[in-house]
Amino acid sequence: MKRKMLMGLVILMGLIQAEAGFGISDVPKSNPAYSSVKRSIDSGYMSLFNGEKFYPNRRISRLEMAIIIDRLQRKAANSELEITKEEVAELKLLVRSLKDYLAKQDTSSSKFVDRVSEVESEQKEINYDVTKLSENIETIKKDGVGKGSIKKEDRRFIFVGVVLGLVALLAG
Repeated sequence: MKRKMLMGLVILMGLIQAEAGFGISDVPKSNPAYSSVKRSIDSGYMSLFNGEKFYPNRRISRLEMAIIIDRLQRKAANSELEITKEEVAELKLLVRSLKDYLAKQDTSSSKFVDRVSEVESEQKEINYDVTKLSENIETIKKDGVGKGSIKKEDRRFIFVGVVLGLVALLAG
């Protein structure tokens, strides 16, 4: 008796939601999985977010999956789980669409892994360049290349070379 009242209440709530304009706003009725989504919501296995969004492409967590499995097991234990041929066909359709979705995710995740490898390789090159630059800076600091690092004798030779170069340029 209580079970029948509970089932009647669930059905009544579903009808009230349908009459109140609540619907699945992000799964169009033209989608092949629409009836499966609607039935899983109407049966209480899944729910809508904010009374209207199903988020069909959102990943499901292990916790959410456990809740769905628990609901199925409870209905099966109470002999309330009757699956029609239509529902089996819809389940097959959902499984196929889930396989397609997971295949796309696998492809995008492999692209992500490839890109991470590229970035890691680029980072190694940058680290190598930074290390070499740091070594060169230390060498310059140590060897004193720059202002005041040329010895007086070397300055004289450079000056003489510049003067001779200018004389040759002017004489030419």
